Amino acid sequence: KVEENVLNLIAVLEADEALTQAIAIYGEERATELAERYGPMLPGAYKSGTDVDLALVDLEQFERLSPEREFTVGLRNEHSPERELTRVGLYKTGGKVRLSDFLPILEHLGLSVVEEVPTWLRDGGPGMYLHDIGVLGADDRPLDLDECRARLAEAIEAVWAGHAISDSLNRLVVTAGLSWRQVTVLRAYRTYRLRLGVAFTGPYENDAFARNPAIASKLIELFELRLDPARARDPGEEAALAAEIRADLDAVDSLDED
Repeated sequence: KVEENVLNLIAVLEADEALTQAIAIYGEERATELAERYGPMLPGAYKSGTDVDLALVDLEQFERLSPEREFTVGLRNEHSPERELTRVGLYKTGGKVRLSDFLPILEHLGLSVVEEVPTWLRDGGPGMYLHDIGVLGADDRPLDLDECRARLAEAIEAVWAGHAISDSLNRLVVTAGLSWRQVTVLRAYRTYRLRLGVAFTGPYENDAFARNPAIASKLIELFELRLDPARARDPGEEAALAAEIRADLDAVDSLDED
């Protein structure tokens, strides 16, 4: 019974491997429960074209959805003889989204969109939807998800939920290791500076930060050293970091960018 249900759920590799992986993650009872729920909802193209390990990742994300949580974002790397991509999954209740609304969020993070594979899970109602989007980083390679998975997923979710602005400064989430909240701090300083009448445009300043991610990261570190109420002030540490930033700025090739 368990084997039959798991094969109905993912149906892509040999039964023993599918069964072993599902039970190892969920246990026999939970694997059967999930298979009975999702098996009838998954389309045939998904069952025949998705590896077991990737299908189980998708299943975990669908399980996070609820009336209180209408969408979630998951990331995983795909390695196959045909392609190597980072896959960004937008898992949501109801139908599809306009790609013209969602893809610019990824592009503002410095990602190149290669493809989109949609999957609609039908349950007699609106069902659930997966936008499975293949992307590459700025170097045309998959992302190091061990380093950036949680931070990047949180940034995408924050923008999609309307908690953060989507612009090209968000590239620093990937290149400088900043959270979306830390990028918001830099954006606030950039916006204030523009209102003072600086000649450079917002996009130009975003590009300057993107070309110098280490300096952007140190600026945030200095901000937090000085203003984080949870940290004790250390004037010596602050002065040393400020001097380091000034030295880095002196080393920037473009006079406009420093």
